[in-house]
Amino acid sequence: MHVAVPTTAAAWRRPAIVAMLAAFVCFASGAASAQGMEIPPRDTYQDRGRGGQGNKVALCVNGAAMMASFDAALARELAAALLLTAEVIEVKTWRPTEPLDYRLPLMLEEIYIQFAEQCDGFMGFTLAQGYPEWMTITRPYLTTRTVLVTTSPNYRKLADIPATRPLGTRILGGVDSQVAMYLQSMPEKSRWQRLAYYNNKVLIDRLLDGTVAAAFVWEPALYRATGGKPEAAGLHIIPSPFEPMQTELGIGLRSHDAFLSTTLGQAIDALRADGTIDRLLAQHVLAAPRPPGK
Repeated sequence: MHVAVPTTAAAWRRPAIVAMLAAFVCFASGAASAQGMEIPPRDTYQDRGRGGQGNKVALCVNGAAMMASFDAALARELAAALLLTAEVIEVKTWRPTEPLDYRLPLMLEEIYIQFAEQCDGFMGFTLAQGYPEWMTITRPYLTTRTVLVTTSPNYRKLADIPATRPLGTRILGGVDSQVAMYLQSMPEKSRWQRLAYYNNKVLIDRLLDGTVAAAFVWEPALYRATGGKPEAAGLHIIPSPFEPMQTELGIGLRSHDAFLSTTLGQAIDALRADGTIDRLLAQHVLAAPRPPGK
């Protein structure tokens, strides 16, 4: 599971919160797995109020992430569509954020505290299974793809690449698993070697230095790494022999904020329909500009 992970420095956490969570974690380490308890307890902040916010909605982003500027701009557009003012909060993380990636480094209990303390919603959560009961994700504001990229103009399809040349992937992703399964389905003598890298930056670097002949790269990372011009950087997209899984990103909310989830979903639909999200993607160098009239 890839979760959007916002963390802030421990200095802002109230001592009572830290003590409560520390006590709970100590207890849960011995009993939670046996009794199916949640970490943290669902009702820890059940009555946390964000009253007095008036016409504001607090939307958090991971300030160190590749998507931060896009997410912040989109948060403001979403709030405006709801006739609200966006309070965009950049959450600082003490764990490093992987470059050119969407994975956000927070644990679930840290995310829970963020919701309790300052976030009505948190941008950049993948739509995936396995989230706890207290959390929900809006419909996706962004649906992205992974593309097969090579530096050689002589490679028009995967079959053109000699089996002696390796392929690159980003490890721990759905597409990485797809690549592994695809290669296993092939005869061993015609099977490419798969080299998996921990983030998209290293993956693209290994493609550019010739370590791999082609790589399955998250498309927004490809555009950001090349200043929006992959072809000018010598990177060519070729057809994949299978349909790579898409990565969908939505806004993380607490599950009882059903009305906010519904209204944000409606705003997302409106901004997708009128081209605002496509415009922001191109503006923040995460996608190619959409041709006029489309």
